[in-house]
Amino acid sequence: MATGLAPAASVSDVLKELSVKENDVQKPWERPPLSASYAAKPCIKFQKIDIAESSYDLGSPEIHLFGITKNGHSILVRVVGYEHYAYYLVPKGFSKDDLEPLRNNLNELIVESYEEVSSAPISRIDLEKGKGELSYLKIMVSDYHDLDEHSKAQIFQLGRCKYRDMFPNPQNPCWTRRYVNAMSWLKLTAKKYKIVPAENKISTCQLEVSIHDEHIMLTSGQAEMGPLRILSFDIETDIPDDRNVFPTARNYPIFTIGNRISTYGRANSDDVQIVFTLGSCSPISGATVVACEDEAALLLAWKSFIIEVDPDIVLGHNITRFDMPFLLGRAIVMEDPYALPAWNAFDKCPGYVGRFVLDIYKHASDIGITGRGRSTLNSLSERFLNDKKENLSFDKIPGLQAGTADDRRTLATYCLKDTLLPLHLMNKMECLPIQIKQARKAHLPLNAMRERPSLKDTSQICQKRKAEIEGDSNTNYTLDGERALKRQRSDAY
Repeated sequence: MATGLAPAASVSDVLKELSVKENDVQKPWERPPLSASYAAKPCIKFQKIDIAESSYDLGSPEIHLFGITKNGHSILVRVVGYEHYAYYLVPKGFSKDDLEPLRNNLNELIVESYEEVSSAPISRIDLEKGKGELSYLKIMVSDYHDLDEHSKAQIFQLGRCKYRDMFPNPQNPCWTRRYVNAMSWLKLTAKKYKIVPAENKISTCQLEVSIHDEHIMLTSGQAEMGPLRILSFDIETDIPDDRNVFPTARNYPIFTIGNRISTYGRANSDDVQIVFTLGSCSPISGATVVACEDEAALLLAWKSFIIEVDPDIVLGHNITRFDMPFLLGRAIVMEDPYALPAWNAFDKCPGYVGRFVLDIYKHASDIGITGRGRSTLNSLSERFLNDKKENLSFDKIPGLQAGTADDRRTLATYCLKDTLLPLHLMNKMECLPIQIKQARKAHLPLNAMRERPSLKDTSQICQKRKAEIEGDSNTNYTLDGERALKRQRSDAY
């Protein structure tokens, strides 16, 4: 059923429309509400989407696992009680008697070298037997906040450790990472987690829990896909008079934000469409139209909408080079015109914590579709879908925006079509299965593959060294060693 706001709504009207649930009416773009059964703390199975380390403000270190339950609820699992550790090849002449002196030596070196570290970060060092004649030092850190990646690497890599002159040939210690493999299914033991009350939550997830590391385990069905919520979006902006100049967030406003909410594996007929427009807009069949009186209201309304949608996957074409940086840039410019950061590369564009950002343009490049014009949305749609964008030249956009409510409907319809094509392309090009396979092979989370692709080689080296010590880990989806695998074998599902 078509819905529209005409004439343009005020900021307060828009926020009321999108943020307040009158009579607890479930909006079509919201997730299913939480079940009261969670209060009994049952076993929870969830598919992990993203992983992050806690910030220093939380005090004790945590691993944050963002995911989705089998019932489609978003969840943040705050994992406590683990140790970060690294493997380092044992040098010649080293014995068990050297373990404690080496720990003291390294802690003194770190505290002296890094002002921000005030206490001994290395809690203990053990000897681990590897394959054949190889042995390794297992170096454990109590709080990674006291030892960042830079200082971790430099302890040995630059040859700064002079203990008994045993480390003349510096090597990079292999720091293991927990739960990093892409889209793995994990299980929280019943009654062993605490539900974080609303006032203490640090996320917008529906469910937030805290649990000790030992009460998380692998579960069956690793090849399954959860009911992932996908937000495909696209923006239309003002453009320079000189058509050879690309618009920037500093000088050109956003006119339209088109959105399509879909569930992975379900028919597109179940999709929800909503478009935000600058100025009044005539109704569009099958879509909700939210018209805003100014750009600030448009951005605030979209922000509120994003929180309510709570997507697992943020999808689009060229969104990491244009749409996402432009939206964030406009929000910053409206506060301070001189504070615009330079986000002009895939690995520099801010992502959305806890969500997987899937850019069709970047995926096409990754699988070898390059060359002038070959990876545009129109070219990809014609090649894979036998379809194409709406027939609208971009230089017509300013005129349509400045025209009537019907003209802005034409622009909004054009924008909405550009949210549908990436969804079809994602399925046709098998983007998600391909990216999951690549991330699992690299032993990295999905977003890390986009943000820091250079980590692939380092990660595989670390995984190889870990396998040499702990055994073959090809079936281990968490990098958490043999403990999780033993639990998986002994647990009844």
